[in-house]
Amino acid sequence: MVLMSDGTVWVWGTNNWGVFGNGTEVDDYVMTSTTPVQLPSISDVVAIAAAELDVLALKSDGSVWCWGSYNCQSLSPKQIVETSAIGISAIGENLTILMADGTVNSLGTCPGNGQMTQKATVVQTSDLTGVVAIAAGRYNSFALRSDGTVWGWGSNDYSQLGNGSDTWAPKPVQLALSNIIGIAAGYYLTFALDSEFNLWGWGVNSGTLGNGTNTGASTPQMIGNLAAVLMP
Repeated sequence: MVLMSDGTVWVWGTNNWGVFGNGTEVDDYVMTSTTPVQLPSISDVVAIAAAELDVLALKSDGSVWCWGSYNCQSLSPKQIVETSAIGISAIGENLTILMADGTVNSLGTCPGNGQMTQKATVVQTSDLTGVVAIAAGRYNSFALRSDGTVWGWGSNDYSQLGNGSDTWAPKPVQLALSNIIGIAAGYYLTFALDSEFNLWGWGVNSGTLGNGTNTGASTPQMIGNLAAVLMP
């Protein structure tokens, strides 16, 4: 998917789970379009986040729209947040929304409100305020607070939550990190950058952690310093 400067969204590929947002759905990964086509019924978009089975769009008025037949349960864009959203993140079966007041809303498999499964309904993540950035993993999510701390919640069967355990966290738990200025998550691997440009990583590691090993990390490990790259 591509977001254009005029606020339109264009898509190509397969239309499994209705991710084309045009009211139709094609199964078995049949190619729907090899060239970009404009997504109908949505405009003024400022950010998009595509998960495996659903898509989020943030509009300029702070509303959030969702489509796809898994969590969103809609083959065309439907509004799930009316106003005051400032950020979105999506991956796998997990959709996360950052609100202007520093709280987090979730839709999907790890809402962070004490439940494990929550679909089709947006819920507020418990006990989390002052958030400035979010990162959705496949079955877990992370939030960066204004004080530089990182909090995570959700599935943890591969110790990908980064808190040193393999126990699911139904509500946010704090990681052993401080002075963090940025976070990014993948399916089972997450990175954080601190104020001195040290890169930290944790989770499943098939050589992707970047620390010279293929051993997973259940707690944040420093990968290296990126000052020379980020501030040449």
